Amino acid sequence: HVYEPIINAPPAMCIDQSTIQLSSNIPGGSWSGNGITNPIFGSFNPAIGAGSQIITYTIPQLCIVLDTIIINALPIIDAGPNISVCFSLDSMIGIPTNNAVSYAWNNANGLSAINVSNPTLNLTNLSNSTPLNVSYILTGTETLNGIGCDNSDTMMVVINPLPNIGA
Repeated sequence: HVYEPIINAPPAMCIDQSTIQLSSNIPGGSWSGNGITNPIFGSFNPAIGAGSQIITYTIPQLCIVLDTIIINALPIIDAGPNISVCFSLDSMIGIPTNNAVSYAWNNANGLSAINVSNPTLNLTNLSNSTPLNVSYILTGTETLNGIGCDNSDTMMVVINPLPNIGA
């Protein structure tokens, strides 16, 4: 029987995914190419960088097989700078919308929407003495080549109470 060697590899991955094990239907070959960290076992690390990575599987005295794995970069996500103000805040936070990315904020407290990149944040601290501390995490997912890659960023908001100016 004559068998054609086949590389079993995902067509695409996110750059922050863990190292994977490549395989072939015909054992005994060696692996090479950018991202290969173990040529005997076919370990592939996508942290090599975004773009197309060509993988080679060589079976001695028989043939060489090539395959391509596309490595997707993570979307650029910026929740905004940390903010500290007195009494009240009414401001837009986040980043301009990229239509290729879907967005989700983890905390709806004071936000005009949780599924947009740059909602309005409206918070007031009615306390006389205690700061209001709120953490917001913005997560963005971009789907390229059939794979959704996520990235996130955190911002802290501190709304201090009005100063107590006593007579």
